[in-house]
Amino acid sequence: MLIKTFGFGLGFLLLLLVGMMLPTPPRIQDSMVFAKVQKDSLLEHVPGPRLIIVGGSNASYGIDSRMLQEGLGLNPVNTAVTYELGLVYMMESVAPYVREGDVVVLSPEYQHFYGNFAYGQKFLLYSAMDVDHLSPWDLSWEQWRNIYSSVPRYALSRFLPTEYRRRNMDDIVSRHAFNTYGDVDVHWDREPQHFAPFRQISREEMNRSVVKDLQAFAKHVESVGAHLYLTYPGTEERSFNNCRAEIMAVADLLEGTGIPILGTPERYIMPDSVMFNFPYHMVRPGVELRTQRLIEDLSPYVLPTSDSSARVAAHNP
Repeated sequence: MLIKTFGFGLGFLLLLLVGMMLPTPPRIQDSMVFAKVQKDSLLEHVPGPRLIIVGGSNASYGIDSRMLQEGLGLNPVNTAVTYELGLVYMMESVAPYVREGDVVVLSPEYQHFYGNFAYGQKFLLYSAMDVDHLSPWDLSWEQWRNIYSSVPRYALSRFLPTEYRRRNMDDIVSRHAFNTYGDVDVHWDREPQHFAPFRQISREEMNRSVVKDLQAFAKHVESVGAHLYLTYPGTEERSFNNCRAEIMAVADLLEGTGIPILGTPERYIMPDSVMFNFPYHMVRPGVELRTQRLIEDLSPYVLPTSDSSARVAAHNP
């Protein structure tokens, strides 16, 4: 019996190792995590003056970069994909591309400040291994602790026939959903879908150590002659009201970072009627409302006073 158990375990381990060495299946290549390839290219080639947006899907599904470009006179690069990559990985991925004169706006979801969420979920494994081709040693212990349970499914998926079918080009969770700025825009004119609001941000305790990662990123941005600002995610009103205490605790935490903050959590409450399929995802009216408020909040920092007033007025309905 012991020999059989050992043999099964060894066979399973070998299967995992073979799976992890197989080429990335087409379905994963079409997934949203592979949008990072396009976004890294934008970070490398878009000329200054640049506005770099960093965050999860609150930014990828809730920003109109063309509006930002017209309102602020900066060339936007929206690096956001999904919050499951983790705030730490998002900052680490962008850091090498930040250069002198860049304006970096960090828009983290509230979940990153509770428990171990900032260190990534299952999509981090796919992004790190299949997109960035990192070695296991390039991820921290905290990140591996979050994603190790996804390794069997990750490896075994290479053997599934369904993973070798291409995604539809209009799939809202595919790499094809992103426009040339890095925004997801295929859903902007679709009908809102029914979805459940957040009942709470997390069951875990607040993770105050994330502040150290934020401050380290801020120090790096400053060291290359760029500028970092924090902002809050556009959040569905129902979800905000359910989670107000947790959200305001995050706001208090961020106030102590020393990083300039654009707006307040309340300012980025979005009406339920402009939401799409998740408490951070908006259809066109919501995207425009959130983007307009971001323009107004960022203008005093990046535009001369006269230009700031004129451009904000031009974008107000």
